Amino acid sequence: MPQEVSAVIARERNAPVEVTTIVVPDPGPGEAVVAVQACGVCHTDLHYREGGISDEYPFLLGHEAAGVVESVGEGVTDVAPGDFVVLNWRAVCGTCRACARGRPWYCFDTHNAAQKMTLLDGTELTPALGIGAFAEKTLVASGQCTKVDPRADPAVAGLLGCGIMAGLGAAINTGGVSRGDSVAVIGCGGVGDAAIAGAALAGAGRIIAVDIDDRKLQTARRFGATHTVDSSGTDPVAAIRELTGGNGADVVIEAVGRPETYEQAFYARDLAGTVVLVGVPTPEMRIDLPLLDVFGRGGSLKSSWYGDCLPSRDFPMLIDLYLQGRLDLAGFVTERIPLDGVEEAFARMHRGDVLRSVVVDAANRTATDPPVAGVESLVTSGVFALDGGEWEVDNNVWIVGDDRRAIVIDPAHDHEAIARALGDRELMAIVCTHAHNDHVNAAAALADLSDAPVPIMLHPDDAVLWHQTYPDREPDGPLVHGEVLQVGEVELKVLHTPGHAPGAVCLYAPKLGVVFSGDTLFQGGPGATGRSYSDFPTIIDSIREHLLPLSDDTVVYTGHGPATTIGAERPHLAEWIERGH
Repeated sequence: MPQEVSAVIARERNAPVEVTTIVVPDPGPGEAVVAVQACGVCHTDLHYREGGISDEYPFLLGHEAAGVVESVGEGVTDVAPGDFVVLNWRAVCGTCRACARGRPWYCFDTHNAAQKMTLLDGTELTPALGIGAFAEKTLVASGQCTKVDPRADPAVAGLLGCGIMAGLGAAINTGGVSRGDSVAVIGCGGVGDAAIAGAALAGAGRIIAVDIDDRKLQTARRFGATHTVDSSGTDPVAAIRELTGGNGADVVIEAVGRPETYEQAFYARDLAGTVVLVGVPTPEMRIDLPLLDVFGRGGSLKSSWYGDCLPSRDFPMLIDLYLQGRLDLAGFVTERIPLDGVEEAFARMHRGDVLRSVVVDAANRTATDPPVAGVESLVTSGVFALDGGEWEVDNNVWIVGDDRRAIVIDPAHDHEAIARALGDRELMAIVCTHAHNDHVNAAAALADLSDAPVPIMLHPDDAVLWHQTYPDREPDGPLVHGEVLQVGEVELKVLHTPGHAPGAVCLYAPKLGVVFSGDTLFQGGPGATGRSYSDFPTIIDSIREHLLPLSDDTVVYTGHGPATTIGAERPHLAEWIERGH
């Protein structure tokens, strides 16, 4: 029988969204009801609220979602109750001329559920992109459900449902980025950063991020940008050409959707290069380019709609890469919010404060459900101070655990941002890989936010550094080499790795296949040892003894910058020793 559930709707143009009760019918032929576990807050949802998509109010918002199939209608064979799925808004028909030609990602007759969800008074709702997932449950066509590995965090997996897939696909599918290509991405929001991550995954040699917001450029480096251009004060076309030997980039991805940035993309590409438009323009926008330039420069001008993805092909593959530590999908999750937090999330998104806020619905996870273990991260920015010097730095903050409880590794700079990322999960402990101020300066404030005591853990050999930040407060517990910390099903083995700091530790999670190296090991070598309390021979001994024996495919999550693997770093030990600190 039909179900009444809580959901977020936009009742009229530019009015704040509201949480109300809606009616979800039983699935009909070819349909499925999905219990939504997580749904990302996307710009498209804001466009719906503002009337930028259509005027078919009221809208049931939300579309970047993952959850569990609850029931299916007659004739459904591709999914079954209990399947963990990512929702998509392109259920392909299989029979149109694009599908018949073997190009289903271009399907011209995609479809949604035939039945309508309604308000209690019977008013029909228009679901955003045919999904409507800011709800405890939603009704979709079964073809909109793509099964993926259930070990994935729903808050991460759901982001493939729209913007992140659009960016990844713009680089990999539409742009055809290949090994050694030079790539420029104009616009470094969620879609642009996903395009950067896609270019890095495809093996691009030089990835240039362009934006007018320095915060976004800093984040772009985390996803794989090798160079950044602040176009608020620099001509991006000239800068991209200078960074590519005067030629321009092989592939330029425009992730803004404006005539002026598209023109920049057009002239920033190499001869016979490719421009990909993935940013969404508004109806009144026009572009004026000399037709002779279009002809004379050759190459391809492409549009990327949903990253030219085929969900059944792309979603499972990308989730597998995420679970292997090869694609940082978790890095796009800035915060987890309740169902009634969408309007405030819109404001943070508009200010550029987040990549993605994700609505996490605790109602669809019970005490009997297995926890979803994994790793999340966010980048915070601040000042590192030591020996009388100060340096602006970006720090990786790691959240490890499941969807009920977690620990935070190296809480840096911004305790409020870290708390938002934690959401309503129980914070079990704060673990510091060492006590340089930029790795501990948010620890006390974060711990004090909790009603229950939250221990701050540190190796005792770093007490002298700790007291430079907290002269009147002690850590709550010592980290001991060889001990195992446990949060949910995740075990972290403490490895004492002095050198960068006397009490530096790494945390090895064998079940996850990752090691959190703090500032002991980075992509390209050991951490710095040219300041007080550090020693180069000691850090080399620590890496040789405790890290290099780990398996080649162990992912190294670092305190700053991109991840690497043990296999990528091990061959360079002799080079590091010759290079010195």
